[in-house]
Amino acid sequence: MPLAAEPHLEVPLSLTELYHYLEKLFFPQPRRHIRLPLEQPVDLHVRGAWLVGRLLSVSDRGARVSCPAQLPRGESLQLDFKLDGYPLRLTAEVIYEIPAGDGSGRKHPQAGLLFRPLRPVLRLALCHFIERTFVKRACEQAGIAENDPGLSWLNLVPNPWADLAN
Repeated sequence: MPLAAEPHLEVPLSLTELYHYLEKLFFPQPRRHIRLPLEQPVDLHVRGAWLVGRLLSVSDRGARVSCPAQLPRGESLQLDFKLDGYPLRLTAEVIYEIPAGDGSGRKHPQAGLLFRPLRPVLRLALCHFIERTFVKRACEQAGIAENDPGLSWLNLVPNPWADLAN
């Protein structure tokens, strides 16, 4: 991609910018946020009760969870979970729901969540965590060491949580 032409990417590569470029190139309705598939526990505080669910994916704006209770659109809730050992407690609103049984392996209903409100520094930390995790997973699949010199071409933050106060 010539630098004089738009769009173009610069080194070190931003995975988020690359993602946006590829989404626009290959999809008529590109997603605006990278979603990281996960499979880990999440505690949900809903209607005054705590429920144990599964965190299925996360982006810098929201998440998708599986939970034994139906979470209707517009419902507010709180999520407690850890990413990379860092504890997070976030408030979210349900923006869509998927009934149990719709699709393989869906024992419980699922809900798409939008984090509200989200401090800019936390949003950036989530973005850096997602980028770093995708690179780590790709390196594991390809047999590339995490300290390989080729990774210097990527703009990765070593500790996404460094700028957040505990």
